Amino acid sequence: MMRYLMQSRFITAEGTAKYPKVSIVVLNWNGLEDTLECLGSLKRIDYPNYDVIVLDNGSEGDDAKSIEERFRNFVYLVRCEKNHGFAQGNNIAVQEALIRTDPDYILLLNNDVVVDSKFLTELVNVAESDPQIGIVGPKIYMYGSSILDSAGSLYTNIGSCRSRGHLEKDKGRYTLEEVPMITACCMLFRREILDKTYLFDPFFFLYYEEFDFNIRVRRLGYRIYYTHRSVVYHKFSRSTKKLTANVTLLKRFYASRGRAKILLRHYPLAIILRNLHLIILSYVYSEYRLLLHGGPILLFKLNTDLIRLVPSTLKERLVNGSTTGCGWVDWVRTYSLGDYLALKNAMEKRRVRK
Repeated sequence: MMRYLMQSRFITAEGTAKYPKVSIVVLNWNGLEDTLECLGSLKRIDYPNYDVIVLDNGSEGDDAKSIEERFRNFVYLVRCEKNHGFAQGNNIAVQEALIRTDPDYILLLNNDVVVDSKFLTELVNVAESDPQIGIVGPKIYMYGSSILDSAGSLYTNIGSCRSRGHLEKDKGRYTLEEVPMITACCMLFRREILDKTYLFDPFFFLYYEEFDFNIRVRRLGYRIYYTHRSVVYHKFSRSTKKLTANVTLLKRFYASRGRAKILLRHYPLAIILRNLHLIILSYVYSEYRLLLHGGPILLFKLNTDLIRLVPSTLKERLVNGSTTGCGWVDWVRTYSLGDYLALKNAMEKRRVRK
């Protein structure tokens, strides 16, 4: 159940007819401070034809009230009584955008992102340059630094995704180009895509929803682009430190479950068999961490969900056919065990320094 707290006064200007309409969707869940800063940066962008929809995803405090008081007449606020998760929360908010304003483009934006004033103009410019470009993403810096968080994302041989350039100092290596996928941290996509496929599968709840979406968009014949001219800043490390141990475990749980569905729904059998040892090792490690910090109940739930997932997803794959023909497999990047350990070590060191 939800209720609508306020109406938006959409951003308009003379001559906006030549600018495609963009609906920006932001989810808030107990992240008021970050959300307020995010919305403040959106208020300063130079793009003249956009609106902002904020969905409060069952926050425990007075987040919705504070957002209403601070950004009345700037955002359209939807309040949900429970946390629907990232995937379904975005589905609800995007549906509201389609009903209210029928936008040409939709932009999904994490609430812990601060945007550059030109970020949306640059994204739309790329999308408008070619009707076959379905999704566009920006250069994402770590908040308050010139260290890259993401310059587009890569598929890996164990069913996970990795951000290009993650933790690298930006030296101009990544420019305007087609990439395997764009993270939902900041993702602009054509509204027409939703006439041909759905947005996010609610099963994922948290993580891997955009992996699935990017593959389905490619299957429709669209291309996916990254542009270095659009810039945003993501509070990756700072938000992680705020998490309780329980939330961290739940994130690991949903990530493990979501990756299994990606492997079963999309990955060719040849890739799975060739990398089975790495896939098994990664799941053994995840289950060890769940058992160590979450106890046997959470571990049992994960394994129960995985067992139930196999027949239903394989049946779905049989009915819908393989997605390998749309070319996404060509983007799969192979990592060795040493590569994964080195990446994990680098990320841990970065978190310690933060």
